[in-house]
Amino acid sequence: MFNKLHFYWQQRKVLYSGKEDITPALGQKLFAKLNTGYYSADEEALILRLLIKKSFLNKRHGQYEFSKKVPAYVANEIPRQMRNLWAGLATLIIIYASHGLINGEIYIPGKRSDGITFSGAPVVVVFAACFCLALALLVTVIDHYDKRDNEYLYNIAEKLLWAMSCGLFTWACVWDWAQKSILLN
Repeated sequence: MFNKLHFYWQQRKVLYSGKEDITPALGQKLFAKLNTGYYSADEEALILRLLIKKSFLNKRHGQYEFSKKVPAYVANEIPRQMRNLWAGLATLIIIYASHGLINGEIYIPGKRSDGITFSGAPVVVVFAACFCLALALLVTVIDHYDKRDNEYLYNIAEKLLWAMSCGLFTWACVWDWAQKSILLN
């Protein structure tokens, strides 16, 4: 069951993404599992077609061989200034949101408007949105110190936290607008 789910996850991630090419490391990983019973015959045929299409396989004497060399892994290097900027910004966001949570009112300045003032229950949701945003910033900093080959996990976590932050902030805006429109009526 999990092998199938893993295959379909890899299939969506790699085979049909179109935006990203298969890396030689992933191609070699897929190639190594061929003819081991890990994949069904249809899945093996699909992987072979894909790897041949991407020029990772050569057919020699009736046998397929992997042709691309796997480059040595190089960990992410984020400059010190960027790390300090993200960590400082995350700290400021948390401090500002905590101050607003304690006072029961958070003001978000606007570029061409007076901004939005959240008060009441939506303040907790805005605090959660700010917390998710700060975590998304800190994930980038943590990725610098993690030297393992797992950048895709950090990218997924960063995008997920960013989406949660945007969703929570939108929810808080709608909730605050609904509260104010009920009070005006």
